[in-house]
Amino acid sequence: MMISTVTIELPYPGRTGNHSVRHTATGRHYVSKEALAYRALVAQALRGRRAPPGPISVAWTFVPPDRRARDADNLLKVVKDALTLAGFWADDSNKVIQRGDWEWVEPEKGGSILLTASSLDQGGDIHICNKRTGRSPGLSS
Repeated sequence: MMISTVTIELPYPGRTGNHSVRHTATGRHYVSKEALAYRALVAQALRGRRAPPGPISVAWTFVPPDRRARDADNLLKVVKDALTLAGFWADDSNKVIQRGDWEWVEPEKGGSILLTASSLDQGGDIHICNKRTGRSPGLSS
């Protein structure tokens, strides 16, 4: 079985973590306007592209907009939820995403997120290469 790979550049979200979902005094939850706008940007960036079928591995390259400290878990939550809602993959559970790796690179104005989703072959072999650095995230050069 051949490995199928999709690489997409996504916008960097303005806010992450608990800022995406708001809570009212009565206990109702709603998504912030900023989070809704980010979800629309992600759907637009996908241009109908979908993740490869079957279990996949995802490599993330985070290009932050500045040098502030960031929380990768919060960032991934916002981006994965936006991708799921846009229909990029069936869901972001461990049944779909069976491997993952991420790396931070030098900041660039506006920031971005590079995502490479690769289908895992039956033997579990995979090759992920970051299109900016030319190497696999998490591996030394």
